Amino acid sequence: MEVLLLLVLFAVGSLMKSASERKQREQAQRELDLQDEAFETESRDDLMEEIRRAMEGMRQQREGRTTAPSGHQQGRLPRPVPDDDSFDEEDESLEVTPTIRSLETVTARPERVVLDYDAEAESVVQRRVEWAEARARAHRPEDHKAFDRRIRAEPVPAPSAVPAARPNLRHLLIWHEILSKPLALRNRDEA
Repeated sequence: MEVLLLLVLFAVGSLMKSASERKQREQAQRELDLQDEAFETESRDDLMEEIRRAMEGMRQQREGRTTAPSGHQQGRLPRPVPDDDSFDEEDESLEVTPTIRSLETVTARPERVVLDYDAEAESVVQRRVEWAEARARAHRPEDHKAFDRRIRAEPVPAPSAVPAARPNLRHLLIWHEILSKPLALRNRDEA
């Protein structure tokens, strides 16, 4: 008896759910239809004007005219008129007229200029060899004493006033992970 009651409640619930979904779909469809009607009335005139312009352009192409009714070439916008006389960025056209050239004949190429930096490289190598030869001898005790005097003559930098920062726990843990055994090799007690 309880099973029958559950089945009836399930059937009624599913019918109510499908009815509400159908109602939502119909309402959404009604809203779309209203939007389409508003769009059609507003854009119909714009669309017709665009079609007229496209047909006029096609007719002009068929007749062989290259200029549009507004006076500028098709595909190119008219150049802006400058406010002052100092503007002369594009006084002449950057377009080049095409030339026909046969690729079957071989044209003479200009002689290749050879840049040679070997003479400079040889002088650099020679200076390095001379420097090494001048210093390629054993140091004598006098040399060591002169070096000691030279480094002791330089002033010792004063210790910094800021005490050395203690490493924080995060850095210590990171270095522990880096320097310790891989996890696979650790005992369960260590991990």
